[in-house]
Amino acid sequence: AQALLVLLAGHGRDGLAREEILPYLWPESRRDRAAASLRQALTGLRQALGVSGVAARGTRVALDGALVDVD
Repeated sequence: AQALLVLLAGHGRDGLAREEILPYLWPESRRDRAAASLRQALTGLRQALGVSGVAARGTRVALDGALVDVD
């Protein structure tokens, strides 16, 4: 979840498509395993930040800019 937090923080309010996140965090995993790992990481991040801390819009995932401020 920490690596996902850093990755999403670096991409601002636009975030990334789920398919873009997979090779960053799980480059050597099969797509289905990487997608399952992403779901687990998102669950952990939502538990840490609160459900509304992570915004999922369609296929894109981003940190909620209203709740998370990055310098």
